[in-house]
Amino acid sequence: MPARPFDLATTEIDLLAGAFAGCGSVVHLAGANEVEAERDVDRALASTLAAGRRVAAAAVLAGVETLV
Repeated sequence: MPARPFDLATTEIDLLAGAFAGCGSVVHLAGANEVEAERDVDRALASTLAAGRRVAAAAVLAGVETLV
């Protein structure tokens, strides 16, 4: 399956769940890089947390068995 870029902090959960459909596992490693984080720590943290929550919710919706 080809890679599809998503802004995990803003993409609708249903769209992410569609991308996860049929996957047994999802590995979430995305987050703000050190340059972004240094510029605005609070924004980087908020974006990273939002992304993690969306990935987790989408994985549950898609029936993913393992989320790392």
